[in-house]
Amino acid sequence: MTERPAPWKRRSFGFHVQLEAWSGIVERLRGTPVRARALASGSSEERLGRRPDPRSWSAKEHIGHLVDLEALDVRRLAQYLAGAETYGQILLGLSKPCADLSRGASEDDILGVAAILGLQAIEYRKLYPNEA
Repeated sequence: MTERPAPWKRRSFGFHVQLEAWSGIVERLRGTPVRARALASGSSEERLGRRPDPRSWSAKEHIGHLVDLEALDVRRLAQYLAGAETYGQILLGLSKPCADLSRGASEDDILGVAAILGLQAIEYRKLYPNEA
């Protein structure tokens, strides 16, 4: 009988990886959406959405989870390597300031993003004073 790994919340992960290996890890994370798409191609929506049992995720749920986490993983690795602070995903190219925070965002993350969006809103009003 194979031993099952500990539940995710009880696992601990160290950063005992040589600095040279980090670029490979980042590239692997960036490639996750492409690999997930290749694995899912040719499968029906119904098959991808089917859960193997009520307590397990479907392939579609797993893929969505990986895609959602990809940007967060890359951001956290960049933060770790640079020794810098990063704040959510500031979305650009929209008509008004907007950002995306993960459910696990800390109070500092929320405050940092709010400050950035506040500054963007001030700049937006300077550029477009007649818009409400």
